[in-house]
Amino acid sequence: MGAQRGTNISYNEVSRLLGGQWADLVTPFLQALVALQKGDRLQACQTFREKHCRVLMDLLGVESWVAPALSGAASTLKELSVQADGDSLKRGGQTSNSQLAACAMMLQQMFSKTAAAKGQDASYKKARSVAIGCVMLKTYFRLSTITNCKNVIQTIDNVLKVFDQAEAAHRVTYRYYTGRLLTYDERFQEADEHLTYAFRNCDPSSHNNKRRILRYLIPIHTLKCSSISIGTMATVV
Repeated sequence: MGAQRGTNISYNEVSRLLGGQWADLVTPFLQALVALQKGDRLQACQTFREKHCRVLMDLLGVESWVAPALSGAASTLKELSVQADGDSLKRGGQTSNSQLAACAMMLQQMFSKTAAAKGQDASYKKARSVAIGCVMLKTYFRLSTITNCKNVIQTIDNVLKVFDQAEAAHRVTYRYYTGRLLTYDERFQEADEHLTYAFRNCDPSSHNNKRRILRYLIPIHTLKCSSISIGTMATVV
């Protein structure tokens, strides 16, 4: 089997040429890519998750460049998992979200690995946990297991305290999902603060993302205005 479409290079040859950890990292990535090109999203998802992602986690302890690669892999894994579950549903399977559930477990391991980083560049690696945490929040909301979000938020806010070191896009995403969670808990004042931050700092060109934020922010503002009006009326009476 070719490592890429249109080539005659075998995976064994790729492994021989790369050698060592690079072979362990790149070969499963190519295998997942080929499976995806063939339309086998389930195989692509499983190979990417169980081989490529695990090698990245092993390398995190010795290589700083792995930290952003791992957070990127987290996002890719989520998308592959959604696609694989979608294919299963189209083939008449049950809506079990089995691959997304497996993805959630892998994301937990990635998050724990970055959060517990030690030694040189530990703070840099820990800051990447916010990006992985954002993917976890998206995954939990999609799986309707939003109570799991609280552990992620607790770790980032109270244990790691690396929010300010995260990239702007991840800070916006993190505040958006935190605000949504607070809305479900009826903690509207805090939700307002988080969602307002997300809206004000969202990329101006990201119109869809701004609409998503407003979907929750506007009702909160409406509710607050109604509460003020009722309170005022009660005072007058």
